[in-house]
Amino acid sequence: MHKLNKPKQVKPMSLSHWYNTVGLISCTMLGLVSLCLVLPFVTNASSALDGSDYNKPAWIPSNYVSLSLGSMPAMDITPTGEGGSVGVSQASLKVSTTSNTGYKLYVSTLDHTTAMTSTDTNQSAAIASTNTIATASNLAPNTWGYTITDAVSDSTTYSPMPTTSTVAYDTAQASGEHYLSFAAKIDTSLPAGQYSNTVAISAIANPAVITGMMELTYMQDMTSSICHDTVGYDQNYNRDSNGSYIITPGSEVTKQLIDSRDGKEYWVAKLADGNCWMTQNLALDLNEKTLPLKPETSDVGQNWEPSEYTQNTVPVVDKSFNKTTSRSWNLGGYVLATPDRGVYCVTAPTSDSPSNDGFDSVRTGQEIGQNCTDFVNVVEGDWQPVFDSNTAPIGDWMGTNYNNTTKQIEAYKYTGPLAVNKAAKIYDAHYLIGNYYQFNTMTAGTGVDMASPTSAMSNANDLVDASGSICPKGWKLPTSGRNALEGAMGYGLPFDRENSFYRLLLAYGYSDTSKNGNNGVGGWSLNGSFGYTVNLTTMLNEAHQDLALSPIYLTRAGNIDLTTGSVRVMGSNSFSGSSTVPTNTLETYHLDFYSANIYPARSHDRPNGFSARCMVK
Repeated sequence: MHKLNKPKQVKPMSLSHWYNTVGLISCTMLGLVSLCLVLPFVTNASSALDGSDYNKPAWIPSNYVSLSLGSMPAMDITPTGEGGSVGVSQASLKVSTTSNTGYKLYVSTLDHTTAMTSTDTNQSAAIASTNTIATASNLAPNTWGYTITDAVSDSTTYSPMPTTSTVAYDTAQASGEHYLSFAAKIDTSLPAGQYSNTVAISAIANPAVITGMMELTYMQDMTSSICHDTVGYDQNYNRDSNGSYIITPGSEVTKQLIDSRDGKEYWVAKLADGNCWMTQNLALDLNEKTLPLKPETSDVGQNWEPSEYTQNTVPVVDKSFNKTTSRSWNLGGYVLATPDRGVYCVTAPTSDSPSNDGFDSVRTGQEIGQNCTDFVNVVEGDWQPVFDSNTAPIGDWMGTNYNNTTKQIEAYKYTGPLAVNKAAKIYDAHYLIGNYYQFNTMTAGTGVDMASPTSAMSNANDLVDASGSICPKGWKLPTSGRNALEGAMGYGLPFDRENSFYRLLLAYGYSDTSKNGNNGVGGWSLNGSFGYTVNLTTMLNEAHQDLALSPIYLTRAGNIDLTTGSVRVMGSNSFSGSSTVPTNTLETYHLDFYSANIYPARSHDRPNGFSARCMVK
């Protein structure tokens, strides 16, 4: 008879790992089979992104795995008869993980040999690993094998012992109780004694599947499938025709994600059109730190860089209308404190921007906030982006603004939603004005040489969209619909296209059905020849949201107007560019939203600078 000794059992542990967690059981076979349980430490450090000035590691669902072995398996085998005697022993192996895709169990020997050798160094006899899969009774004499199974019986089969880590069990379940079982057949030709080898059993959590936007850290990790699989707060698991979980107004999910190109954070949300949108303006500076834009991190097919770095001042007058330039402007970290005010922030004329036009807001030589205190510089001082305007009470804002009629700086009082808490020095990052980009810049050069559609087209499929953008990888500029009913200035009803601001507005109750008093086009109305508009006074009673507030947060940042050398209509209008080229190759389509009306597909001079918001379908 082979006498067995039972080593002391060491309590198992679980270890954290970025992608999965590994538990390891090292099992030494003494006698014929006797197991000990140890769990060596496994470490893996996380690191921040190279070249960034922040230290926030990528969020990957933390998967933990734990495993434990019940009573130690042991076999005493007394060989009898010519065919040999069989020994079988098993122990309960319990495994659990936090991974939503289960775990795998791996088996190997640690010394890269499969035979159990005698502990007597003067003895050369060994018990070889079986070379076939067989039941215990069908093992060849003086061989052994293993299995991990949910139940052990006479029909259980045992496998050859591998020398490298091999999957022995795979399950999608989060936990389970299995049997770690060994079998050996010994005949009288084997000298009596103790025989051993070392076996490692590893439990590794399967990589977790990201099931929604809320599990992301970086903008670049977003995909269409992740957006589609993001469920609203109302836990509505019905899907729309595009396969996206339906978001009803009021159940939007929102989170801040990091752009890995420069470390800036952006609020994003899955909105009622079923798409995921940035709900603040893009603020990517195009400079030596971020250029060239690369396909690994940006919505470009190849490396791209603009003709000019991002500028930090209001530009001077430039009426060249050069569609091939690629300028951008970062005018500082300003937040619009009065998101629903809708009043022009006007500064006095300058020698470089002499027009007295009341729409000319912040002019060349002026800074935002110099004469218009609706905008607050949150870069200077110890400001923190932790204010939630959506839950804050209505407040008063005392400010000053230049009056273009009286040519004086005058005080005003605003009462309404606020995006800034002066006393606490906190602000709502949804209302950061972001950067301004020319169309060629916004489309990362892919729109400059595109053939424009004909003015006579009548089908939305004839529209042309730029293929790339300065959006993060996985994100795109929204599309826009060409105006189908054109007035004297070329404005009218746009085509209904997916992935557009028009479709987003429809999702929030700005209806397109026929109603009395709106020229037969529902909430949309043709405002003479000037535009395709929504009267907000009428429509806010029908729509679910004020577009300047949660959940869309359109920020009235105005636009760079090179013909006047100013940031025009700051505090009044919100513009956001699209990927769509209109019939005039010197123009581009954008959303235009201000205090009274909405233009979801308005055209404007391409060389001017507009805000950008990216989306995922």
